[in-house]
Amino acid sequence: MDDDEEIQLQPANFYDKPNKRESIRDLLRELGSTNEDAAWNNLAPFLTGLRMSKYELPVYFYEKVTRKACEVGKERIILTCAERAEETGFTLKKKGVTRELMLGLHTRAAQHNFTGPELESAARRAEKIARMLENELHGAEKLQKDEEDPRKDALVISVLAEIAAAKALNAAGSVDHAANYATRMLHLSTEAANGAYAREVPATSKEDVRIRAEKNSELETLLPLQNAIKLALGLDSIKQSPLGKDLAAHLKTVNAKVKEALKKLSTLSDGKPRRGQLIDVQSTLQTTRHVFSSYLRIRTLSTSATSPELQQSRAELRSNLETLTGDLADLLESVSAVESDPYRFGLDVAEVQRRRQFVKDVGDEVEGMRRELEDVTADTHIAGPAGKLPQPAAFQDDANMDDDPYGEFEAQQQATMMAEQDEQLDGVFQSVGVLRGQAEDMGRELEEQGHMLDEVDTLADRVGGKLNVGVKKVGEVIRKNEDTVSSCCIAVLIVVLIILLILVIVI
Repeated sequence: MDDDEEIQLQPANFYDKPNKRESIRDLLRELGSTNEDAAWNNLAPFLTGLRMSKYELPVYFYEKVTRKACEVGKERIILTCAERAEETGFTLKKKGVTRELMLGLHTRAAQHNFTGPELESAARRAEKIARMLENELHGAEKLQKDEEDPRKDALVISVLAEIAAAKALNAAGSVDHAANYATRMLHLSTEAANGAYAREVPATSKEDVRIRAEKNSELETLLPLQNAIKLALGLDSIKQSPLGKDLAAHLKTVNAKVKEALKKLSTLSDGKPRRGQLIDVQSTLQTTRHVFSSYLRIRTLSTSATSPELQQSRAELRSNLETLTGDLADLLESVSAVESDPYRFGLDVAEVQRRRQFVKDVGDEVEGMRRELEDVTADTHIAGPAGKLPQPAAFQDDANMDDDPYGEFEAQQQATMMAEQDEQLDGVFQSVGVLRGQAEDMGRELEEQGHMLDEVDTLADRVGGKLNVGVKKVGEVIRKNEDTVSSCCIAVLIVVLIILLILVIVI
């Protein structure tokens, strides 16, 4: 637009005024469809502007934007907004915010089998959330109607406990730390069992809708709790303690409730893929991975294809694969049902594609496990007659059939050395994973600091510009008043001189 261009203003139609609620929904839809920092970095300024204009956002906004952030891996943006709560009005006390953050951390860690850099990253963010909650709620005033105390949520403490237990199992965390969280988790989950695991669901005219929401919420709480107990019982010091006995007894109750909730949710399913079902598939997949690893190890070390331990491991793996296949079929059917009109179910196209890709990836992994299980009879490890492993004696010469203690000793020594090397390699792998996680965190922090430095540079440029304008104005004022001040001074001096001369003459 040129300076000489004429602008004609027209009266605005009141009905053309933007709808704020529709704009907020559009914002959530746009953020949920991208993981670009350029888009998500606008969230904090957007919230700050609304707070300055004294506009109150709908209660559902904070929970939904947190869920969208977790789905695209932008939890740090939510934590940044919460750290600037005085500007943004975004706190972890808002209903559903901490719960969504913890569910996001659980999902991300479960997708990587609770190992490696993703586990380290999830652990750091979970601990940060716990510290921020203590700071927000310590000595706080009475909670508002749109606020809650997440420390009393069984899901929050369950995710903290499962991450701490997973770190301890990977020799990267403290067993005492995991035991502390497990104790608090057991206390909270026992209280929840006396009431209900589900969150409070708003009243609705459709009873089926309300029950589906309750069961889905119940599953979201139960599945991380179930996994946390299993991981905690994987630590010998906890398993053999009184706490371990209490956890084992409580696990039976949780397993029964999980089956009941899944059955009820499946009965009332309306075709929409529930998040509780997704979490259940992730939990089953994690268990199946452990069983598959155990099966491969037993198959390698077994001396016979008919070994009871090998047969039991094979049967357990086959059972888990069948369960996982059925769950995937139900999930795929639900995803296919919403693909034609995802917005009717409160989903966008990107979310549907993400869930379909998840089903495909898990299906490929399950198929690989099944092929490994079915091809075992053709494997070189089981090449002997009647499906039995060949005995070591079959490879000896007839002339050397006598026992060879020295050879047996050498074989034992080599096996011991190989086991030690495997342990050392595992340690190196874990160390490299930790270093990779630290490098990724450093990269993210440097990126955030770069954005902060850019903001500081911008503010410095603005302040510098204002100072230059002020200096110019002061200079102009001085120049304008310079001649007048000099003339006044000369006149005053002349008057003083005349008075002195008169006094000298008179005296």
